[in-house]
Amino acid sequence: FPDKNVAQYVQRNFPDKEIKSFCAFCIPDSIFLPFMVDEKKSKFKGAEVVVTPHTPVDVIEKADRVIGREDLIKYVLSSDKKEFIVGHEVNLINRLKRDIPSKFLYPLYEYAFCPITTMATSDDIVKSLREHVYEVNIPENTANRIRNTIEESEAYGEKG
Repeated sequence: FPDKNVAQYVQRNFPDKEIKSFCAFCIPDSIFLPFMVDEKKSKFKGAEVVVTPHTPVDVIEKADRVIGREDLIKYVLSSDKKEFIVGHEVNLINRLKRDIPSKFLYPLYEYAFCPITTMATSDDIVKSLREHVYEVNIPENTANRIRNTIEESEAYGEKG
């Protein structure tokens, strides 16, 4: 199931479909507010506002482009435009600034950090998967909710 913001975005684009969502959200993307877009647009005139579907709908309505994270990276790389206001996690924006010094990237909100992606490194994840070294404890009630969600998703997928 998608998070609630992605589900709302998809529902708006496919109103004849029933979109179920998981009652969760991407932490950095969900903190964006419409006034932030207005402030950044007035400060960086001509910059294109690019956000992901994880962003709240009222912010998406003010954006120039809505694309997924990987497509956002490709778009900034290939676009003739030089300035972008990016509504996404700040670490991605910093990486893009480093990798594409010819472009000017401004975060929609300077404090949009993802606490999850900054906790583990790629090496930590690889080591965990290969060596089974990090124990993950999930409370029983959380595990049951996750299990039910997966089972519902599988059943829904089988119905077509």
